[in-house]
Amino acid sequence: MSTKLRQLALSCFRGATQAVKIDFDPDKKITMIFGENGTGKSSIVDAFSFLCEQSFGSLEDRSGADKKHIASILGRPDDLRVVLTTTTGTWKASYTGTNVKVEPTGGLPDVKILRRSQILRFIETQPRQRFEALKDYLTVPGVDRSEQSLRDAVRDVNEELNRLTQAYSQAQIALENLWNAEGKPSISAETWAKEEKGKDLTKLQQECEEIDSILQAFRDAERARSSWQNARTRFSSAETAYQKALAEQKVEEQKAVGQTGLLLNLLSKAIDYLRATKGVRSCPVCQQQVQADSLENELQAR
Repeated sequence: MSTKLRQLALSCFRGATQAVKIDFDPDKKITMIFGENGTGKSSIVDAFSFLCEQSFGSLEDRSGADKKHIASILGRPDDLRVVLTTTTGTWKASYTGTNVKVEPTGGLPDVKILRRSQILRFIETQPRQRFEALKDYLTVPGVDRSEQSLRDAVRDVNEELNRLTQAYSQAQIALENLWNAEGKPSISAETWAKEEKGKDLTKLQQECEEIDSILQAFRDAERARSSWQNARTRFSSAETAYQKALAEQKVEEQKAVGQTGLLLNLLSKAIDYLRATKGVRSCPVCQQQVQADSLENELQAR
């Protein structure tokens, strides 16, 4: 919602030696204040600057001017008041003798004042620099948005151009490398690329498929070779273990053969003893009762 002026009230401010109120029509887009010299036009403009900018207005353009002259010639600084009423609120400004005090402090209308000294500088400025001198006093949101959009578009185009230029350079380098790797078969890399592009790729695709099949067979053979080597390693380990077990078995067999010979000799002598001593009734070793006939049969079976 835009702010419209309703009333400006001055008391003891600059040329307003008496309290004065100036009413504005909020329905009008432009308000023009005109009058003879000394009728208070500058006082009205300075009042807006005093309240909205906390500035002393035209007094600041005059070197050596005393800020206390902001109060009227018949008034005191403590009695100075500037009251601005708009369609959005009312603000009151007073002078403490050193500073401007505004109540309330928030929501003040935005004011831009173009003074005589600034107008003179504008006239003396080079034509191409005059917009810079006036841009703070002009509201051109559409132009600003268009300029910003144009700047954004230029930036985007430049970024895209840089990206494509970099991609083109990389493609050129890659093409040159391929051309060199092929032995520079044509007058240039571009000519060679066009010739290659026009070739029938059916045969090349078949060759690629055959190469893929060979590579797959090679990979299968590598896996089979690896499996065979693993199996060979396991077989070698098993062979070593077998030979060791066989040697241990022979040693045990030799021990067993020696023990069996002693046992046979013992059994044979026991039979001879039973035959030599007919009618023996007890074992000569453990003195257990035995039957000679059945004992001899058992010894023979052993």
